[in-house]
Amino acid sequence: MSQPYRIAVGTIFTESNHLVGTFTDLACFERTELRRGPEILESTDGVVGGMLAELRDRGVDIVPLLVATAVPGGILSRECYLLCC
Repeated sequence: MSQPYRIAVGTIFTESNHLVGTFTDLACFERTELRRGPEILESTDGVVGGMLAELRDRGVDIVPLLVATAVPGGILSRECYLLCC
């Protein structure tokens, strides 16, 4: 019997524009959605929820990393980038 595929799940959803003049920081993601590790597996709706449902249906070993969503804003601050990536 072969082992199931092992797939990491991670997303960073935001729209960035360098002309805005401000940075998107970690607080922007915390206000909208910021999940790490096993907490991600609780997602049941949206893009991530649909992806998880499909992976489960296929018997995949899911490795949850990061799900971060923020409203459109400036580019990611250096600190935010380093914490998310």
